[in-house]
Amino acid sequence: MLVRTIWDGSTVPSCGAGHAFSLIELLVVVAIIGTIASLALPALGKARERARATYCLSNMRQWSLASNMYADDWNDYLAYEGQSGAVNGSLNSNAWFNLLTRYVQQPTLIRLYEQGRPPLPGRSSVFTCPTTPKPTYTPTISNPFYMYGMNNRMDPNGACLFRRQVMVYPSQTVIFSENNESTFPNTNGQYCPVRHLRGANLALGDGSARLFTEAEFRRTSAESNSSTNEWAQSRVVYWYPYNGAPNDCP
Repeated sequence: MLVRTIWDGSTVPSCGAGHAFSLIELLVVVAIIGTIASLALPALGKARERARATYCLSNMRQWSLASNMYADDWNDYLAYEGQSGAVNGSLNSNAWFNLLTRYVQQPTLIRLYEQGRPPLPGRSSVFTCPTTPKPTYTPTISNPFYMYGMNNRMDPNGACLFRRQVMVYPSQTVIFSENNESTFPNTNGQYCPVRHLRGANLALGDGSARLFTEAEFRRTSAESNSSTNEWAQSRVVYWYPYNGAPNDCP
């Protein structure tokens, strides 16, 4: 046994400099580290997704505020929802993604594509949701990619547009929602994706934005295509502004 001498001349046992961990001790340490990691990683992943959801929610609130400021300037009318196709097309030139950006001091979608900076997942922009999967194609000015969409139940097909005043419950009526990685700049309760914590961020008619669960915003095909069907029961949020709202201009 190794000994060492202390200050009064006596000796005490010494473990020696060559002591090493046994295999069992190493396995125990590895098991403990693995257990800690398995507990910590889900929590870190959830925290990361909460941060992404918050970023997206901030974007949605900006679109909601921009929509209201636009209506303030244009006799209470809401912006045009847009259609699939070129962002600089005759109708899309005057759609929400080109009209509302000046209210949040951002370049139009036309400008972003012309500059070779289309909004894509991973790029910081009021058009981007960080949780959106990357597109399966290369977006171009004639075939763009949308991560957000205007609620197309707030803009009947045809020449007519809704005013804000038609909303019975502005604080519960969807103006913008997340979009299902689409070439369409509009969407509704049938197609809105679930991206954040089993829910989706929605921008509302009163200028606010919130995270809603899928059960609160999801609509069947019958409910999505008929305001009467949607309004047949009380809802947490509404996609149609009132009972009897048309899908198409009369």
